[in-house]
Amino acid sequence: KANNSTVTNKHGVYSEANYLTLKNLYVHDCPAYGINLHEINSGSGTYSEYLLIMNNLVVDCGNSFYDNFVLDFVRYSTVSGNLNKGSGRHGINITTKSRYNTINNNVIVSAAINGITLQSGSTLTNQSEQNVIANNYVISAGNEGIYLRDSDFNTITGNNIVTCAHHGIRIRSSSYNSVTGNTLKGNATAAGGGNNYQEIGIDDDFATYSVYSTYNSISDNT
Repeated sequence: KANNSTVTNKHGVYSEANYLTLKNLYVHDCPAYGINLHEINSGSGTYSEYLLIMNNLVVDCGNSFYDNFVLDFVRYSTVSGNLNKGSGRHGINITTKSRYNTINNNVIVSAAINGITLQSGSTLTNQSEQNVIANNYVISAGNEGIYLRDSDFNTITGNNIVTCAHHGIRIRSSSYNSVTGNTLKGNATAAGGGNNYQEIGIDDDFATYSVYSTYNSISDNT
């Protein structure tokens, strides 16, 4: 990382592909994304599909603009059993209409911002939907453990989230999500000023998009 003067295309792995397996890799100290799973022919509206990202070790990639893992316009894919440590931004970032993906059984430690983020990306119409975030361990994220922004119809279940500085799970301007059977402990540790933090927090993004969080189901969490 220290020997690259620019982050442009300085990824560990960059992919625009279908039916790709990445397994048992050690990716570390990249100035940009550690593993970047991206739309085919950027701007074309063509999904990358049927990716299996399994049992990789990804450490200390990215900065305040880049993540250890990103799924950008990806669907029908699985990210499972990875150890993810020390990202410069998010541990796993699911963005730009990424849908029908499963993120399960990963360990995410010390991400600078969020452990796992689901978001729409640059515009409100690019919601990431119908994803399953299950049985992950998220430990000591700098902000949220799991963060949904402008993301609907997702399932967040069976995750363990501990010692994250802001919310354990935050649902922001996101609707029709299920948050069930998660265990949260010792989160919300940072001083919040006028905006306190919770183990599970639900709010709007009214100032930006005039969108509330509605019809979410929160049940059986510890």
